[in-house]
Amino acid sequence: VWGFKEENITVLMDDGKHISPTRENILNAYKQLVKVSQPGDAGFCHYSGHGGKLVDDNGDEDDGYDETLIPLDYAKTG
Repeated sequence: VWGFKEENITVLMDDGKHISPTRENILNAYKQLVKVSQPGDAGFCHYSGHGGKLVDDNGDEDDGYDETLIPLDYAKTG
């Protein structure tokens, strides 16, 4: 996919075949991407799911809101 080797692709999907997109699994996937990335690497993250907004708590957003990802287990983990 897009020139990336299959062994370097992590898919989180709630289809019963892939790793579930829970809060913990999403955070772990991002941590792993950071851990294995080297200078000059290209990383690609695509999110297709629900999102939300929270009031910006540090003033870095022009619209006054931070955007959020809503994981599969949001009702339990927030």
